[in-house]
Amino acid sequence: MTELLTLADLAATLHCSVKTARRRLDDAMAADPGLHVVKTGRTLLLTPEQHHRIIQALQWRSTCANAARHGTRAAPSASGDRKST
Repeated sequence: MTELLTLADLAATLHCSVKTARRRLDDAMAADPGLHVVKTGRTLLLTPEQHHRIIQALQWRSTCANAARHGTRAAPSASGDRKST
């Protein structure tokens, strides 16, 4: 049987807190729809293969800052409807 890793192990690999590792795990699962982890109670368990897939999914993110903002718009300001005199 393979040794299972926890979210704390993922956090140690990513050099971040467990809370941030959970967010990164959610990002990786959104990027890789076939990625699923085992949850026993409140503990998340990862196989070494899943751990590797999470790291890969996080590395595949876009490096372009504008790519994340593409297609989004800021909310219109309240003064935008006023006519200038």
